[in-house]
Amino acid sequence: MTRFLSILRSTDQLVRFLVVFAVGLSRAPTAVAAEDDLYDVLGVDKSASTHEIRNAYKSLAKEWHPDKNSDPAANEKFMKINEAYETLSNDEMRSQYDNHGTTSAQAGQEQPRSDSEFAGASFNFGGFTFTFAGKTFDHFGQKYRLTLRLYEDVVLPGSQRKPYVVFVYSDYCDDCSQIEDLWEMLLQDLVKSDIGIGAINYDSDKSLVKKLRIRQSPSVIGVVEGQLHWFSGPFELPSLRDFTRRLFPRDLIQEVNNATIDIFLNSWKSDNKVHLLFFDLRKVPPLRLVAAAFAYRSYVMVGYVNMARLECDYLITNYRLNRNQENLLIFKEDSFNPIIKIAAPEIKRLDINEAIEGNRFLILPRISSPMMFYDYCLPVSPLTSRRLCVILLSKKVPQHEVYRESFREYAGRHTQERVKFGYVYEETQGPLVRLMTWGNGAVNDTHGTLKVAILWHKEPKTVHYDMLEDGWHLSGSELQRSRRKLKQVVDWLLQTGDVMPYTMKLRSEIIDEHAQNIWIRVVMRLHSWMYKFWDKVLSIDEILLLTVVTTAILVVVVGVVVRVLVMTEDANVQRKMAPKEKEEKSRLQNANLNVQPVADSRPTVHIYPLCCENYDELVLQGGNEIQLFVILVDEASRAKLLQYFAWILLPYLKSKPYKVAFLQLEEYLPWFRSLLEATMGLLDSSEEARCNLSHINMKNCLGTVIAINSRKKFYHMYHYSTTKPSSSEYLDDELASDECVQALRSDAKKLFESDLVRGFGQWMERLGGGKLKKYRVAFWPDIVA
Repeated sequence: MTRFLSILRSTDQLVRFLVVFAVGLSRAPTAVAAEDDLYDVLGVDKSASTHEIRNAYKSLAKEWHPDKNSDPAANEKFMKINEAYETLSNDEMRSQYDNHGTTSAQAGQEQPRSDSEFAGASFNFGGFTFTFAGKTFDHFGQKYRLTLRLYEDVVLPGSQRKPYVVFVYSDYCDDCSQIEDLWEMLLQDLVKSDIGIGAINYDSDKSLVKKLRIRQSPSVIGVVEGQLHWFSGPFELPSLRDFTRRLFPRDLIQEVNNATIDIFLNSWKSDNKVHLLFFDLRKVPPLRLVAAAFAYRSYVMVGYVNMARLECDYLITNYRLNRNQENLLIFKEDSFNPIIKIAAPEIKRLDINEAIEGNRFLILPRISSPMMFYDYCLPVSPLTSRRLCVILLSKKVPQHEVYRESFREYAGRHTQERVKFGYVYEETQGPLVRLMTWGNGAVNDTHGTLKVAILWHKEPKTVHYDMLEDGWHLSGSELQRSRRKLKQVVDWLLQTGDVMPYTMKLRSEIIDEHAQNIWIRVVMRLHSWMYKFWDKVLSIDEILLLTVVTTAILVVVVGVVVRVLVMTEDANVQRKMAPKEKEEKSRLQNANLNVQPVADSRPTVHIYPLCCENYDELVLQGGNEIQLFVILVDEASRAKLLQYFAWILLPYLKSKPYKVAFLQLEEYLPWFRSLLEATMGLLDSSEEARCNLSHINMKNCLGTVIAINSRKKFYHMYHYSTTKPSSSEYLDDELASDECVQALRSDAKKLFESDLVRGFGQWMERLGGGKLKKYRVAFWPDIVA
């Protein structure tokens, strides 16, 4: 009887399962149809073109991006917009959606399990239990589901401002079902702290799973500043909370007490940031405060005071705080009086954001980076009314601190929504200061005052500005006059909207004073490149990657084998040839044969002697360019002079086919005298100039180089003292004029061969540039020994 009742109960459960399954199948299409129409999500007609869909997506994505829209539903709305674009921009997916209602979020899934009536249900058949995907993950996966496009467009850029905690699950995962309650509690902490949340379905999001190299489900991944962090501990709530907290930098929040409060609050001059103090009884700061400190780390320095510690009692009494509540104080330049004070049993993340957003900058902040300049001076929208940014130009010296304090006092008294005040250091923002002052610097030379620039930053790269007349004075009646004049100019520009007289285009003039060291940036960039390269490698198909690696290994192995075989063969040949070489060497020794030494492999310059035999070939039969260099030597100086000149000429001979010859003066001095006479005949027809050349001094001619152009009948001349051919330069002292003797005195100088080539290299450079004077001849004289 008991056995019969058991079978009856099992049969009853089977019937109920079949009924529920049938109802689920009948309602599955209506579940998809009940969702928002994707055409309505993008605001386009069903006949819209791909171009219209793309334009609608761009417009809606800018409007509903979570980083730009503070609406709580912005994240979910943005994901729906992305899903609609992914579905309708793909022709195949769009056809499936029009015919069957399948979206990109459901593509790749075998069936709509999560939307069926039996999602989250368990059925027992004679001791066997079947558990389907739970309702928690069904709702969570639909709301926070990530695709590859969402990960690249939203999560990666958004992780610069807030970390993302991503949970990886699958449809049929017993471990996922067991930690549903745990994940739901962690989800509440993340939402309360405004930490990014994402979900990846291991079964359907294959492209994203492959990109992130996810190996199993369930898994938890943290994304911070574009970097991945994997959770490796047990799936327990304390471990997951600790993992979330460790995603943030350790030095994000400073611990403050009675002894360190003054140092913390007075550091605004160096860090150029607003300071926030948070008071609580916990040992560690709440997660929502850590997340806010990370999001606004460029603007705010955050300190935490543990009110349970005795060394913090003075702070609690001084600021009149309630120990039973959380307290938040924000300070600017005044370290005694906070500008914001909030007290509540639990200060929400939204309240922290609002307090910081309204007080992100000091009363007189220093413009220290391009991001700060655009954020501080650029209006929210070009359509808004004119907003001005008044900048005091100063130097990083103690004398200018008084000017800045005076300007800060004025800025605190004349705070307006449409006017902001700041200052810059000329030492760190030199390009910007020189651009605004036309290179004259921050100080007014005529009055000794500091210059003030009034900027209208209408567009990101274009700034219209004007300079305050006479600048900013320090004290007395001049200071009052500067204040009145600045107020009049600012009020006039705001009311009338007059065009400012000066305009500057910004490119890279604003320096980031907080940028890391160049070597650290290089290392980080290399790390980023390596990460992208490795990511590309792993994204390649496994079979293709295996084929490439195997081919590379085979090539290396074959190359090594061939190299070993060649070396072995060479060794065998040398071993066989060794007896024959020894026998040949012995035979030569016995025959008393002299073995010629190996020729010198150093580069050489061929220098020909210029004589009667080769005169026609070298001089008279040349081309239209300089082709011959003639060096004048005597027997004593020939060896050294030719060596010096050859060393200098060697680089030039590699590029052009020059010929080099030497003229032995003992034999051919008359030819050189005839060449000078032919030249002087064109320059000077006087008989005196001609007859003086008959007494030319051979020693004064040593080291002279003649560069000959045979066809065009001209030459260039190099001489250690001058390159101009003058008759008296080569004459004997007793027959030359007194002026020439005093100028040259060649016989009175002791010249070495190295002195004669000094300046020859520069002469060759001038020859190549065509800057040397040409000396023309009517004909080339005959050479006679």
